[in-house]
Amino acid sequence: MPFPRAKANLYEYGTHVPLAVRWPDAIPAGRVVDDLTSSIDFAPTFLQIAGVDIPSQITGKSLWHVLQSKQEGQVDAKRDAVVTGRERHTHARPDNLGYPSRSIRTMNYLYIWNVAPERWPAGNPRPQDRKDLTTGNFKSFGLGYADVDGSPTKRYMLEHRNDAEVQELFHRAFGKRPAEELYNIKEDPACLNNLVGDPEYQPIRNKLRARLDSILTTQYDPRAYGYDIFESYPRYSNMRNFHGFNEKGAYNFNY
Repeated sequence: MPFPRAKANLYEYGTHVPLAVRWPDAIPAGRVVDDLTSSIDFAPTFLQIAGVDIPSQITGKSLWHVLQSKQEGQVDAKRDAVVTGRERHTHARPDNLGYPSRSIRTMNYLYIWNVAPERWPAGNPRPQDRKDLTTGNFKSFGLGYADVDGSPTKRYMLEHRNDAEVQELFHRAFGKRPAEELYNIKEDPACLNNLVGDPEYQPIRNKLRARLDSILTTQYDPRAYGYDIFESYPRYSNMRNFHGFNEKGAYNFNY
């Protein structure tokens, strides 16, 4: 994705997409529904419509009652939050490491937990001591920060990173992030004003963090228990010539 802070991020512009459903014989048309849902809800919805039992392992919840309703706005009061997560996008860091994050998004707020804030969220800068091999199992480093695809926007920001009018945007797009972020998405949909350190918003931060922790532990997310197993998984596309582990299709047994 050539636009920073969008795809491969848990910000509003990286995860929030519209959902349109049409079934004239079964679903009342012409409505706008505000219930928060996730793609994990699709499978149980389809299974219920088909009259098939929903396996207990599925954590998503069927949308069928929401779709059948004639109400607009908020239909199901329990659908007031969505949890999203990120691990690895491309080979953008030494040792094939990802940028693990988890978030909870409510009607008004987005809380993000960055599990490894010491890493570069958009991928590491281009290493100057590595050969930029583009044959065999290696792909180009390009402009660096490989979690953001090449584009005129990215090139301009990199070339003008020290210009006064670009510095702040460059840091937001490519710089390291704190362990926690909190945004008022109604007032700040671009997620530019991190409220996590504002005393006024501490009760909201505490509530959302506790709720996120509860969901992650209930679903046995390894990150909630301090496990790094996701870092071990192979990458089957071409790797970059970073330091450390970069063997295509192999497990990284350091994790």
